[in-house]
Amino acid sequence: MFRLRFHGRGGQGMKTASRIVGTAAFRQGYYAQDSPVYGAERRGAPMIAFTRFDSRPVLERGLVTAPDLVVVADASLLNDPLVRPLDGLSATGLDRSF
Repeated sequence: MFRLRFHGRGGQGMKTASRIVGTAAFRQGYYAQDSPVYGAERRGAPMIAFTRFDSRPVLERGLVTAPDLVVVADASLLNDPLVRPLDGLSATGLDRSF
C-alpha cells in the first residue's frame, strides 16, 4: 500500500490535492481512499489530508502515521511543534515542500 500525507493550511488546496491523487489512482485501476482532517475549519488553519491506494482493497482507516510521501504546502508548518509534518516518515520516505 502507498500512503500519502498532505499538510497545509486551509485554502491552500491540500484537500483537493489529496482528492486528485486518490481519483487518479482509482482511474488507473487501484483501490483508493482519501480523507481530510480539519481542526478549526477556517482559512489559514493547519489541516491534514490523507490518501492511500493499493492493488488490493484498502481496509486501513484513520490517520496515516507512517507515510511513504509527505507533501507540505507551507514551510512554516515544518517548525510547528503541534503539526510535526515529518513525524513517521521513514528514512526511505520522501518529503516535498513547496
